[in-house]
Amino acid sequence: MVGAAFALLAGGYLISATAARAADTSRFTDVFKNGLVPCGHQDSATGERPSDTCTIEDIFKAVARVTNFLIGFAGALTPDLKVGDIIEPDQFIEQDYNAEPFEKFPNIIKRNQKKLLRDSLDAVMLTQDKFLKENPYKDGPYAKKYKRLACDMESYAVAHFCEMARVNYHVVKLISDSADESADHDFLKACRELSPRLNSLVLESIQKIHEISRRG
Repeated sequence: MVGAAFALLAGGYLISATAARAADTSRFTDVFKNGLVPCGHQDSATGERPSDTCTIEDIFKAVARVTNFLIGFAGALTPDLKVGDIIEPDQFIEQDYNAEPFEKFPNIIKRNQKKLLRDSLDAVMLTQDKFLKENPYKDGPYAKKYKRLACDMESYAVAHFCEMARVNYHVVKLISDSADESADHDFLKACRELSPRLNSLVLESIQKIHEISRRG
């Protein structure tokens, strides 16, 4: 049985799925729903009980057997991506936060998992801090370097956390708009028209994750 915990993000659903028994998923649900490891909870797999003080390390341990799956909508920043395209980003770029000289900018994470879906496209995902209604990257270096460039508001954060926690993760996005002056209208239209496809992608992807976990 596949257990799953859900967290609604700005542009999609973060699904934490494990192939463990459903009774074991309460801990994962608490981690992603409340951001906390329930202190004193006994781990059904190891028999261990965390201390009364829960740390970020406790959270990492709690999700160690989980595959995080982020699915939702994204905007296209290059002409090679069309509304309705399915993408699985192979690079995630943090474009909305510049902390130089304290850390490198932009931060880039490369996908560490094989693709889930046969028909999905590779793309580079730029994470922004706002919904784009114009495309500032249209003629910039990113658009020239990457054939398929998309944007959202959460993928980099999910990838960054999972890399730190050494947790498996997958990101699947449906292109909903072209990040231009009609983006808000196109996005709402996509929510209406592409929702059935999004639902089928959720089910297909979770089944794939389950199959991978059984083999692994």
